[in-house]
This record gives sequence, structure tokens and C-alpha cells, in this order.
Amino acid sequence: MGDLRWQELQRVQDRRLARHAGLIPVRAGGERCLVKRYDRPVNEASLRAMVSWRDKLPERDRQHLDDISAWPRHLVLDGDTMVGPLIPLAGDEFFDGGAAANAVRHEHGT
Repeated sequence: MGDLRWQELQRVQDRRLARHAGLIPVRAGGERCLVKRYDRPVNEASLRAMVSWRDKLPERDRQHLDDISAWPRHLVLDGDTMVGPLIPLAGDEFFDGGAAANAVRHEHGT
């Protein structure tokens, strides 16, 4: 695992779904994901520590975390600038039919 380059992601559409960050639907390695692109500076070291902590978990624990959360998998870079974390798109079982959930579903054709 490691950082991903912004240019390597296949952008789907820029949709504002959060207060200080935009959730941008993308495809990374064939998987539907979201880039949480921040509108202001954030603590990159803290985000990097979150990704690293997950990567260091035993496989069974990492799989459990992935099953129950949208934990950051990678950091996305634009040149040398950290754009934000790449997070998996929550499965259908996590959606409650709210406006944000419907917007993300619509963008991904689900």
C-alpha cells in the first residue's frame, strides 16, 4: 500500500457533500471510492498515521475494520501536495436513503 497520485484516479464528478471537504467519487484500481478533498489545510501526519495504523493490523483485524467502516486506505497526492484520503464507498447496507446517500448512489449508477 502507499500513496496514490491524483492524476491516476478516474474522476467521476465533483459533488460537495461535507462542510470543509468535498467528497469526490472516483475509481481506483477498478473499485468505487471517494476522495475526501479538503478545502483548508489539515494535519497530514495524522491522516498518514491513520492509513499506516490500518496497514499494520493483522489481516483478520484489517478485514473486520474494512467490513464495518470507511477507514482511509491511502492518501491522494497532487504533485507533492496531499489532497486528502481515499476512502471506500460504503456498501448499500450503510445507506439510509438520505439525500447525500442518494447523490452518491446516483453518481455511481447504483
